[in-house]
Amino acid sequence: MKPSTMMRKGFLALALLATSLVAGCNSYHYFDIDVEFGPVTSEQASQLQFCVLLVSGADSNSANFPSSVAGDQTSVCPPMGNYPKMGTFEYSTFTDSGSLTFTVNGYKAVSTSNDNLCTSGQTSINASSEITQMGTITMGSFDTTKCPSMIQQP
Repeated sequence: MKPSTMMRKGFLALALLATSLVAGCNSYHYFDIDVEFGPVTSEQASQLQFCVLLVSGADSNSANFPSSVAGDQTSVCPPMGNYPKMGTFEYSTFTDSGSLTFTVNGYKAVSTSNDNLCTSGQTSINASSEITQMGTITMGSFDTTKCPSMIQQP
């Protein structure tokens, strides 16, 4: 084989390798989501002991919010003086297409059973090439049957 032919094949192999590396590079995309209580009263919000984030759609994940009941020093759920907002969380993913649904569930106990589910809220956002996207979750109605008031009316 002539040296020039070997050199061309070497450059071609190097170019293919570089192309595959560039095509394989992903960038993180961030979703900053505000969580608000909406129709949930301050008294009802104070009954929440544990909150969970569920991500579904083009990506999936779950995470627990910081909770003093679960032993975390900083408590988001139950809220500590930040009502009517629960706070803002940031979710990062390589996903840059499709729809992501963010759901926050608020429970009256650390057990995440349906019997302990007091309130829930969700939002869907279309993933794109944008680095950071914003959204809001408004918690829905509060289930007073599963999560009765701790305060008795006279």
